[in-house]
Amino acid sequence: MIKKTARAITLWTSKYSPLGEVEERVICYGVETFLESIMAIGMFIFIGIGIGRGMETAISLLGFGILRTQAGGFHCEKKWNCRSCMLLLLGLSLCMGELTEFSVMMRSVLFLLMGGITWILAPVDGKKNKIRDEAVRRRKRKMAEIILIIGYVFTFFMTAKLSTAFTAALLFEIYTLLPKEDKKKWKKLEEEVQR
Repeated sequence: MIKKTARAITLWTSKYSPLGEVEERVICYGVETFLESIMAIGMFIFIGIGIGRGMETAISLLGFGILRTQAGGFHCEKKWNCRSCMLLLLGLSLCMGELTEFSVMMRSVLFLLMGGITWILAPVDGKKNKIRDEAVRRRKRKMAEIILIIGYVFTFFMTAKLSTAFTAALLFEIYTLLPKEDKKKWKKLEEEVQR
């Protein structure tokens, strides 16, 4: 259904601006990706409203998504894995808002920690490789830092549960920047220690 809709939109736009075959495929892919993202966000918000946490869901998704565009992070290879992980992270963020409340001091420490990790590791692509173009890296890193600062200021205007869920969502996004554990290295280290 999404592919058909994306194809129809692409054909409609090509009536007004003729496209080459490659351009048409690229635009169709972009429209398809956009529609899939809108559907996923809509589904998450619908679930959030269904459990009585619509506002927390929307704010958490907004913070996570905006920071993700600038900082990057690990991406799943398959779309259903991505949606499942996103649902899990969103659920954990909402649970954090219900189970605990971050004090102003705790939020400050977490945002400083997130800022430091972002400054050191961001931006990365979907496989956690550093982006090579230095100008793009500097711009994206600055934007990620600005997003964190604005997010921190906004937490003072939110309820305690909402600010905790929002902070947790940002924290989970920053977690996707961290290096993956290399099991072979750990196994080798364990063997060396046992000798």
